[in-house]
Amino acid sequence: MDENASGDLINTSAVSFDLGLDLDLWMKNLKIRNKGVESRFAEMTDNEIDTLIEDAENKNTKKATKWAVNVYEDWKNSKIGSGLIIPNLKDLSVQDINSILGKFVVEVRKKNGEKYPAKTLYLLVTGLLRGMRSHGVSNLNFLNESDDRFLRFRQILDAQMKKLTSDGYGINVKQADPISVEQEEILWDKSVFGNHSSESLLHTVFFYNCKYFGLRGRDEHRNLQISQIQLGEDDNGNYIEFRGKDNKTYNGGLRHRYIAPKSVRQYLEKDCQTLKSYQMYMNAIYEIDKSVSSPFYRRPVLSDGSVKFDHILGANRLGSLMKTICQKGELKGNFSNHSGKRTLATRLYQAGVSEQMIMDRTGHRSEKAVRTYKRPADSMLKDVSNILNPSNKQIKLEDPKPLTDTRAILPEQVDIENTENAFNVSKPEGKYRGLPSNSSFQNCVFNFVTKM
Repeated sequence: MDENASGDLINTSAVSFDLGLDLDLWMKNLKIRNKGVESRFAEMTDNEIDTLIEDAENKNTKKATKWAVNVYEDWKNSKIGSGLIIPNLKDLSVQDINSILGKFVVEVRKKNGEKYPAKTLYLLVTGLLRGMRSHGVSNLNFLNESDDRFLRFRQILDAQMKKLTSDGYGINVKQADPISVEQEEILWDKSVFGNHSSESLLHTVFFYNCKYFGLRGRDEHRNLQISQIQLGEDDNGNYIEFRGKDNKTYNGGLRHRYIAPKSVRQYLEKDCQTLKSYQMYMNAIYEIDKSVSSPFYRRPVLSDGSVKFDHILGANRLGSLMKTICQKGELKGNFSNHSGKRTLATRLYQAGVSEQMIMDRTGHRSEKAVRTYKRPADSMLKDVSNILNPSNKQIKLEDPKPLTDTRAILPEQVDIENTENAFNVSKPEGKYRGLPSNSSFQNCVFNFVTKM
């Protein structure tokens, strides 16, 4: 029963809405009539939507998830014939997670038989969680500390991570070194940087894209387009501007809808060598392709020394370019593409710039993340050591003169059983001349040199 406009109750069950239309035929005729008419809306199939979701996932995250699932499958297959039945990852129950997955955490090893460091073990477990979610399992978050159903599993994981750390696994973490001011000058002095060749131009813009704008890794450089680097001038002077798009810390999704993409201006003097290098490089690239989506990095043509570029620079060469630059400059250290971003964070930190300003440049969204990129200068470490060292004020003691007569006063002149006499020694008569007769010595022991 429903109410009509007058408030009266009507029996809708007795009303027929059959208009005698074949809806399928009607929709087919509608499509025929609209054929050739351009629609403002796109049509997407379910497969295309699934592809959209898959492509939006970070490639490195996808790779890490696949690695974790494969490790679990290898462990599962190793248990065949042992009598222990290991369910598929998507079929794990609460009890299975606490027992079987807990057993996996303790038993898992690298292919060479070594144990994983604690941090890697945790990343392995998070990869398994993502793998379960990819199969539609969203109600079994065993890493949620407020979910007591998985307390046993988290206790096992925590204990194993502590034991691995105690045993020394993953203690010495190898990190990319920042490039010091002196090392940067060496790269200029040795013509690794400059505008005298297409290769030196490539080295220059690559390094300063890292140092000025915090680009790191392979993907951020590979996806960089010529339109994202702009040269301009305002009231503050000449500048190079980077206009960011999506990256590791910003993808424009639901969680990042209130975050703006990174935009950074680096001001330089008009006659700055770096600015001239950017101008020459970008002019050469625009001669090849003037489209806004043109890749920024091109392969240098090493022929007659002129500035020429041709094809897009390959991913492998981009991934090792910082290492190549440092090798050409004969720099000592562990250098990778992360060295540029670490140089940016370290230089600003050593200059006393606030963490918020550093984060604006690097693109980090947390203080904890940016702190892993900062390194104190040697001079700063020296200052800390000086603060902790003892006072420089030291008592200088003169070396004692050699004794020719070691006869002591006390045995001859002082009654050591008498406390008062023991701390109030008068000058002995006869033997020691040159001292006033009323001389007294308190709380001291002296050895006097006498001439025989």
